[in-house]
Amino acid sequence: MALLALPLVQLLRFQGLEVAWAMAERDRVEPALLAVNLQRGLVDHRLASRQVLSGQHQAEATRREHQAAVDARLAMLGYRLEQGTHPPALLEIRDMRLDWLALVQQVVARRCSVPESELAHSLLIEQTLQIIDSVSAAAPQPQDARLAALLGPLPRALAQTLAQTSLPSRAVDPAGTAQAQAQAQALSATMARLQVEVQQTQARRIAWHQGQRALAGAGLLALALGLVGTLAWLRRSLAVPPPSTLGTPDSGPATWQPPPADGQQAALLARQGLLQRLRGPQPQAARPPLGEPTQPQDL
Repeated sequence: MALLALPLVQLLRFQGLEVAWAMAERDRVEPALLAVNLQRGLVDHRLASRQVLSGQHQAEATRREHQAAVDARLAMLGYRLEQGTHPPALLEIRDMRLDWLALVQQVVARRCSVPESELAHSLLIEQTLQIIDSVSAAAPQPQDARLAALLGPLPRALAQTLAQTSLPSRAVDPAGTAQAQAQAQALSATMARLQVEVQQTQARRIAWHQGQRALAGAGLLALALGLVGTLAWLRRSLAVPPPSTLGTPDSGPATWQPPPADGQQAALLARQGLLQRLRGPQPQAARPPLGEPTQPQDL
């Protein structure tokens, strides 16, 4: 049991360290993933705002949905940065809140043109890139290629693609703009898919280590119960039975012993015992058979 307990304790300790390390890695990259998610929300709101400012009023409902999504993601990122130790990113998110609020008010009131909206959205997307860089610099180099792509080339490629459609209207090619928008949407979809895969991989890794830790704990518990049961069985098997006053199967029924007496009764009991031994054992009366009727006895 001791040989089994040592590996189980080591396994329990190792899996506990792996769970703690995996959760710490998830917490380190979580602000960067939230910033990537916020960037994709800004891209969607940028396209809907362009349609609304171009006169497509039926796109207002879609724009409001994207606005609510950006509000929620901005709040989540701000809350997560306040819980961590990223002062530059925290200052950047505070500036983003003010810039985002001003942009939404201008779009709702129709006080800005399409190029102005594109430029404001591009500045907000650049701020998300700065937050990603600030958070990623404090975290170790990711081993997962998908996570490395999310925190490196893909957000910049999306920002460069969107910058091609933010030029003045006289320098924009309609065909090139449509191609850039399609490419931006494809990049956004790829980033969303990779983000889901990375989060699922992290969750599976943590769940696997937690399962191994629970298995090691269950093995230690079963080992402890087995040890307690073995000790109880040994104690029961090696226990000495107490002396019995009713006799044993080998020695037959025990003879009656008179209670201790003192004074004159002691001598009387001694004489009675001596006479009983001299007379010898008394013959026992024969018992009538159980199957025959009892015969009357003469008086």
